[in-house]
Amino acid sequence: MVIKNLYTYQISSREENRLEAILRIDSHHPLFEGHFPGFAVTPGVCQLLMIREILEGELDMPLMLASARQVKFVAVHEPETEPEIGASISFSKNGDQLEVNARLSSNEKVYLKLRGEFKRQR
Repeated sequence: MVIKNLYTYQISSREENRLEAILRIDSHHPLFEGHFPGFAVTPGVCQLLMIREILEGELDMPLMLASARQVKFVAVHEPETEPEIGASISFSKNGDQLEVNARLSSNEKVYLKLRGEFKRQR
């Protein structure tokens, strides 16, 4: 993990080209002291890292974001009120690249939608 101890995840469903995971975010992590004091908000870049790290862990390959055709931060994620969020990631392999559609959400609230490509790092 790039940011140690920020979150943990557990795969709740796995199919050939689809992953579902439950993420538990530590609202007391030092990162939130600066983002933002008194009003913890999960940074968008951290949400993107979570998707990448889930893919890396489950596919056992180092990845980097090569292209983000569409990234929408739909709602602010407050880890103190919603410490658990769901990740839904579908992907297709094309050589060293993964075409990815991903979403972070909890209940009916969507935090992030991503459509892009991850590339295998060498």
